[in-house]
Amino acid sequence: MINEKQFQDILKELLKIQDCETAENLLEAVLEKLKFLFNEKEYAKVVLLFHNNICYPKDSFYVFEVAYSLAENEAFIDEAEIVYSNLLKSDPKNVAVLNNLAIIKENKNKIEEAHGLIKLSHELEPHNELYTRNYTRILPKYEDIIKYNDNYKSSLAGLQKENDFVITKLNAFIINVMNDSTFKSGRIPIPAWKFTELMNTDKQKAESLKEQWLKKYYIRNTEDRGEHNELIYELNPFLKQEIEKINNRKLNVKWIEGIEVDPIVRTARGLN
Repeated sequence: MINEKQFQDILKELLKIQDCETAENLLEAVLEKLKFLFNEKEYAKVVLLFHNNICYPKDSFYVFEVAYSLAENEAFIDEAEIVYSNLLKSDPKNVAVLNNLAIIKENKNKIEEAHGLIKLSHELEPHNELYTRNYTRILPKYEDIIKYNDNYKSSLAGLQKENDFVITKLNAFIINVMNDSTFKSGRIPIPAWKFTELMNTDKQKAESLKEQWLKKYYIRNTEDRGEHNELIYELNPFLKQEIEKINNRKLNVKWIEGIEVDPIVRTARGLN
């Protein structure tokens, strides 16, 4: 285990190199220390060193050890995703990177991306037990996504037949859901009482609309549970764009119908 004093000594050593050596020598020294800390399983200290100003520019230090260490802390998972993605650009068949990035994508509910990554990892090393296990777990999730997307797309045809009240409530629901801090990767935990708030309507109408929207695949009950045991719902990923098209068409019709004809022209046409 590397204690705080030892870590500070590492920083001091690197700062001396920064003052006296070339940038190339500094880069080599920092990468060496990053790998040393990683091999000692000091993942938090790898992150501390990576976040230090001595690691500049940051992309010069995009190495596997940094990506792995970042991913060990949920607070840095987005950074880990960036580093792994950059590593793939230079080494697109790195099976460890493919696998680890797939897990991050899976945990973020980016299942289609996760599937593409783990599928390639599995194809490159079909006898690797870890990659096979992860592929086997992600594959049915991907197949579900394909099935749900077909249902989501089919539901859009019925959207054209909805009345203004339903479209208005869908508008409100989409805006409120997407602005909610708990909305992530197309999903949101919703306790029963909160539907009235998200739809801007009363309890009875909210319950009726919820049941209709579930049947029509505007929303889907994932059957997963949130932090407080509330159900997690998925928003139809194609709904927002289709609603915007409907809203734009309505605006265009109102604009055309609302054009005022010049009085002189009206008289010439015999209009009142």
